[in-house]
Amino acid sequence: MVSIHVNSSKKAYVSGASTWIISNNRMNREINNYLKNNKEIIFFEKKIQKILNKNILNIGLKKSILNFQFNNFQKMEIDLSDCILKELKKNTKLYKKNPNYANFGILSSINMPSLLIEIGFITNFKEEQKLKTQNYQNHIAYSIYHALKKFFYSKKNKKNN
Repeated sequence: MVSIHVNSSKKAYVSGASTWIISNNRMNREINNYLKNNKEIIFFEKKIQKILNKNILNIGLKKSILNFQFNNFQKMEIDLSDCILKELKKNTKLYKKNPNYANFGILSSINMPSLLIEIGFITNFKEEQKLKTQNYQNHIAYSIYHALKKFFYSKKNKKNN
């Protein structure tokens, strides 16, 4: 899941793009909430679902599988964030050069990898003016598109080799 936003700051001079992924603390809280409530439906690979079905009362096994899945998602989020930041850097200034960790609710799904992209600061007058233009929006959109294409195409090729 990729969510695209515009940032804000009390400091009008702050500008640039950044990416955000879920913090370890927030994901651990989400996993524990899932294990307590089981309200969210989680889709697992068939083999894993069979194991879970056979061990339905084994909370430790469920937690281990969810932690393993989260670690895989987090690796993907970090790698994808790096790829997106590299592409964004070609068309805009970066506020943060590495992915940031946050407790944002939008990132809290334990079902899928999630990434939030801040494309600039609306509270910076110069950046706000650029963000309003179709040309700049196209550059940002192309950067994100190109990064996603590059990332997933390279993943597909690694699987096939």
